[in-house]
Order: sequence, then C-alpha cells, then structure tokens
Amino acid sequence: MKTTKLRRVLPLVLAATAALGLGIGSAAQASPAMEGDVQLLTTDGNTGLAHTIRGFWGNWQGFGHLDGYNGVTALASTIHFGEEHAFVQHDGGRLSHLIRHNDGTWEAPGVTTAPAGGPLDGLAATDVQDRLTLVGLRGGKVQFATFQDDGTWSSWTDVPSDGKSIRGVAATTDGNGTLIVAELTSDGKTVGVFKRSADNQWSKGNWHAANPYSETATEISAAYATGRLQVAAVETDGRFTEVFHATLSDNNQWTTFQSVGDAAGGFAGPAAHVAVVPWEGDLQLAYSTTDGRVFHTIRFLDGSWQHWGDVEGAAGNITAGPLTMASSTF
Repeated sequence: MKTTKLRRVLPLVLAATAALGLGIGSAAQASPAMEGDVQLLTTDGNTGLAHTIRGFWGNWQGFGHLDGYNGVTALASTIHFGEEHAFVQHDGGRLSHLIRHNDGTWEAPGVTTAPAGGPLDGLAATDVQDRLTLVGLRGGKVQFATFQDDGTWSSWTDVPSDGKSIRGVAATTDGNGTLIVAELTSDGKTVGVFKRSADNQWSKGNWHAANPYSETATEISAAYATGRLQVAAVETDGRFTEVFHATLSDNNQWTTFQSVGDAAGGFAGPAAHVAVVPWEGDLQLAYSTTDGRVFHTIRFLDGSWQHWGDVEGAAGNITAGPLTMASSTF
C-alpha cells in the first residue's frame, strides 16, 4: 500500500498525449487499468463520450472517444469485479450499459430499461457486495435496481425520501454491504442520506442544509472515503456557480457545506457538473464548467485540498458536460 505522506509531496504530473477518436468497437483508452487508477468519463459536446485515466502518480492519459452517444442527459459509473461499468442515458432516453475491460477494450452488453413513464432525470451507480446497483430519479421520485445472477435487472424499487420531491441523487457504498443514497431536494436547499443495510433495511433520513448561505444546489455526487460519507454539490447564488463539500460521519454528524475553491486555490471556473470518488484513503473530485472545461483536486485524509489541476491541459481539449469517476479503492 502506498502512503498518503508520499502522495502529498508529489506534484501533479501533467502528461499530455494525443487523444484518439474511436468507436465502440475499439478502446477509447487502450492502456490497461492499473492499481490506483481513477477513470473519468464525460461527454464531448453533444455527439459522444470522452474517457481518460488518472494514474496513481498523477499522470493523465489522453482523452479517447466513444462516438454515437448523442444528447447525453445522465451518466454514471462504478468498478465491478475490477472493471469499469458505465451507464449512459442518450438519444432521447435510451439507457446503455458499457463495460471497459482491463485491456482497454469496450463492450456494450445491452440496454437497461428505465422506469415506466419516461427517461430518468438523474442516475447514479455503485457496486454493493459485488452486485451492480443503479439509483434512478424520475419525476421527483427515487428508485433503485440491481443486476441479478441470471443476467437480468431487478424491478425498480422505491428509495425513501420522507415525502420530499427530489431533484438530484448520488449513490455509494461503505464497502461493508451498505447502499448509501444521497438525495437533493427539488428546491436545492437540503441534502438527505438514506442507508440500506445488508439485510435490506432502510435507515431514517438524515437531512442537512445544502449551504449555510443563500446558495442553492443543483447537483450532488457522493463517495465513502476516509471513513465517512463525502458529498459534493454544485451550488449557485444566481450569479456564480461553484463546488461545495460536506461530510457525514458514521455517527451521523454532518459538517457544514463549504466552498472547495476556497481550499483548493481559488475560483477555477463556473461549475456545471461534479463527480467524486474514493481513492487510496483520500477523495478525488472533478468538475466540469459551464463552458466545457474540466478541473480536478484531491481532498487528503487530514482535510486539506490539493490545488486545482487542469485536466484538459494534460489529457487534451474537449467540451465536457456531465461527468463520472470510478475507482476500485476506498
């Protein structure tokens, strides 16, 4: 196991390489997955996906491309048996399942049926006890489905929301069989967390103000890292949008949502979408801006943040939209 101390003294390595334009039959990123890798998947404009990997030492691979995914409205990913599984809602509500194998090749095994009534308004994915789990949002209602041993998906089942209307969802696991679902209320003012135990019992909701000031949140992402749930939110005061962050301890105590930019070197650009992922005991966070740029930072075990890194400066230029990250470490 590499140490946190060693990681902190290493500068971010910006290793730009040429991005390859590839279809689904080829690898969007040919290099094999390695221990400590974090995989980032986002859109590139309205007609395709872009994929890159951040290696353990901070080097980014060049963006590769998966064409034919138009008008992406939801994007989620997780690691399942050591490989990246991505779920993409595109082309008017079609929900596709993609697998990136460890040799860098991609497979599209099929389409996952969305809940009856139309496309999803939000989507999250995680792996709970080696079982792929999707959390979906439609019409203010949260549901989840799991991938079964027979190769089919279970029916969509309701997730508690305490009667509140929801606009954003995130999902993760603590690595011990617990599904953790974070929900953002429709007014953008409150974040709630529900936990489903290994014996299929849901906890009571734990609700918390999404911002101590006048901002409202538009989107959330969550990961279980450093022994606690960590939630990132895109927040706006009507003029500026930026990323905020809070934690929820295992004894159900929240910290206040605070600006990540204030701790990571200042305002890097107006936020549109955010993703977080656990990594070697720390937390990695990436966000896309309203003009399609991508920035990245790390929250270390002691609560300090690395200064923003420009992902495009290392991985090549894209026009990013929704994004998701996946890692096999906690």
